[in-house]
Amino acid sequence: VPPLLKRFSVLALCVLVAWYAHSPLLGAGFLGSDAAVLDDIDRAYQEGGATAPWSVDAVDHRPLAATALGISRSLHARGGIYTPGDAGRVRLDSLLMHVVAAFGVRSVVIRSMRPWTGDDHARSAGAAAGAFLMVHPLLVPVVAHLPSRGDVVGLAASAWSVAFLLRGRQSRNAIELGVAFVLAVVAAASSP
Repeated sequence: VPPLLKRFSVLALCVLVAWYAHSPLLGAGFLGSDAAVLDDIDRAYQEGGATAPWSVDAVDHRPLAATALGISRSLHARGGIYTPGDAGRVRLDSLLMHVVAAFGVRSVVIRSMRPWTGDDHARSAGAAAGAFLMVHPLLVPVVAHLPSRGDVVGLAASAWSVAFLLRGRQSRNAIELGVAFVLAVVAAASSP
């Protein structure tokens, strides 16, 4: 089997399993406190102006969590009004951030294991870690719960922060270390 086909097959399998794990949530309407969170985001962005991300109680005054939900609001709400179908699209935004986090974890594992195990084993371990993060059952509610958007953004930012830190340290590149620092600040502003 050609290596590219093998990689594509593994990636397709991971996507299908992740879709199976998350698909019931994408078809569900707003659950629990989702509507209250979206109302709070809407009210803050209509009244707050530049200070809106800091004034959202529903996400514990985490500015980047509120900003991420505000971006989803501008993409999916028509005139500030959500339809039941918008719930799946808003959750899909969280799922995409979750995929970004999984690729970050993959990169971290590859970078950290490559010096000791070699390239092939490091890639295999990285793919397994990223796939495990995508399909782990404890992370499905985090993706589904809108007040947890900051946690998903923080997970992605912290994973990529460590990836850039390892890459910058191994290649002695100050720019990548700076990117790692900025991503660490983003993670801190997203999740407690």
